[in-house]
Amino acid sequence: MAKPKSKLLLVVIDGATSSIIDSYLKKDKGYLRTIIENGYYGKLKSTIPSQTLPAVPVLYTGKNQ
Repeated sequence: MAKPKSKLLLVVIDGATSSIIDSYLKKDKGYLRTIIENGYYGKLKSTIPSQTLPAVPVLYTGKNQ
């Protein structure tokens, strides 16, 4: 029997700076905090321009536009 493949959940929070997210996490006791504490969390460099439309495909593929 084949081993099941790993699963990945990617959460993209659009329009929030890391300082806003960090201040929210200090008081949040919900799912977002649980996901971060039990998974991986980090600041990523964005594309230029850093708007959502060009940035998300780069995130998925690793290739610039």
